[in-house]
Amino acid sequence: MRVVVAGGTGFIGRHLCQVLVRRGDNVVVLTRSSRTASEAGPEGLELRQWNPSDGTDLEKTLDGADAVINLCGENVAEGRWTADRKRALEDSRTGPTTTLVDAIGRCENKPRILINSSAVGYYGDRGDEELTEDSSPGEGFLPEMCVRWEKAAQAASEHDVRVILLRIGVVLEKSGGALQKMLPPFNAFLGGPLGNGRQYFPWIHLNDVSGLIVYALSNTAVEGPLNCVAPHPVTNEAFSRTLASTMARPCLFRVPEFAVKALFGEMSEILLGSTRAVPSRALEKGYFFRFHTSEDALKYILGNYTGEAPNQWWPFLSKNG
Repeated sequence: MRVVVAGGTGFIGRHLCQVLVRRGDNVVVLTRSSRTASEAGPEGLELRQWNPSDGTDLEKTLDGADAVINLCGENVAEGRWTADRKRALEDSRTGPTTTLVDAIGRCENKPRILINSSAVGYYGDRGDEELTEDSSPGEGFLPEMCVRWEKAAQAASEHDVRVILLRIGVVLEKSGGALQKMLPPFNAFLGGPLGNGRQYFPWIHLNDVSGLIVYALSNTAVEGPLNCVAPHPVTNEAFSRTLASTMARPCLFRVPEFAVKALFGEMSEILLGSTRAVPSRALEKGYFFRFHTSEDALKYILGNYTGEAPNQWWPFLSKNG
């Protein structure tokens, strides 16, 4: 396939582009910088400069592509959520999405697929309620932002484009994301649960994020919302204890809820909110998850995994493939 990736130089995007290139796809990365392809990723990438707020001539890049993947968006877990910060977080998502959709509409040979990132933040804080793709959105800043973000992407369906809304959970890999920030306190014997620890932690391994995207590209039955989370969500306390055990460290120091709220303000809802999202649609469509349990994922990431290693067919086939 010829695949255009916006946000291809980020944490998820870099890994995804490597997977696509290894698969034999022709990958074009939209970037705001003037870096060369050799600086940005593996051989086989083509870089095109763009302005996410101005899609002038963007259709020239998108025309004839098979798919567009949009991973744009500033990190919601960095900085306190002031009014200006909230505006910047939403603009970094809905702005590029609208720009891409408008450019798709101007293409003579339109892409057939748009995979647009979203987040499990769509569901909000829902306790132990099991949340599938059919569940309603929650309340608060994150759910409301995700609703508007997805609406901007869904507009591409008016151009006969198959739209997949990838509701991504907490992505695990030590090279970035949440786990990179969790490791230092556990290494220093200071790790532990946040708040009461009963909030659900909707995790997924980075390999399965790229695997789900590749599967969605190739499977025409996949459309609409897609929970990008592992099949077995765990509570924050269970995850913390598994991480500590995997690192041969204690799990003794619970961070009180009031301390998390004092430190992070409104943004603490990411850390203390409970989202028990499950990948019902991915399982229904036959996607084969590489990592089902947080224990296996953490052991694999931290180098003491004894199970079956990833092989040449994963993540390109389903369990029925």
